[in-house]
Amino acid sequence: MVIYAVDSIRDIDVIINHFDNYSLITQKLSDFLIFKQCFNLIKQKEHLTEKGLLEILSLKGSLNLGLPDNIKNVFPNIKIKERPKYEFKGIPSSL
Repeated sequence: MVIYAVDSIRDIDVIINHFDNYSLITQKLSDFLIFKQCFNLIKQKEHLTEKGLLEILSLKGSLNLGLPDNIKNVFPNIKIKERPKYEFKGIPSSL
């Protein structure tokens, strides 16, 4: 097991690059793709706008745990994005 701790938002690129190069092969791939979309919005400073914040919340709502009740109460009109579809294509060969 390996643990990689991130102390800075700039370090998240390292994690994203890793999983772009060594793709996940489970439903976690869908969560990763959503996380990556959110991170790209933050990198572009879209989270500082109302539209960008609502986009991130709608993406968060499609993660496996969804939105917490306190967020749903504050933003009752959030439209949850559809999760990217995952299809198992076998374990990739290392060759």
